Amino acid sequence: MRVRTDSGALYLVNLDMMELCRSVDAASGAHDDPVADLRKDDSVLTLLSVERCRNGRSAVFVLTGVADDPNTVTFRQTTPVTTVEPANPITPEGA
Repeated sequence: MRVRTDSGALYLVNLDMMELCRSVDAASGAHDDPVADLRKDDSVLTLLSVERCRNGRSAVFVLTGVADDPNTVTFRQTTPVTTVEPANPITPEGA
C-alpha cells in the first residue's frame, strides 16, 4: 500500500514481504526541511508490524534495519496520514 503523510512523505508498505520504504515527495518542498530527512530514507527496511495507519492520524510502524545494529527495533511515527491506497490499484475490466 501507499501511505502519504502531511509532511510530504510517501511510505511504500509491502505487507506480503513485510517491508517498508520511505521517501519524500520532491514536489512537497519537504526536502527543504532538514527534519523531513530520516535515516534510511529510500531504503527497504524490515517491517515487524503496523501499529496504526489511518487517515487523519499518525501512522506507527515497527521496524528493524534503521539502526546500525540489526537487532535494534525502531518505532517510526509519522505526521498525520493524508491518504492510504493500494500500491497497485486493480482496474476493473473495460475501464
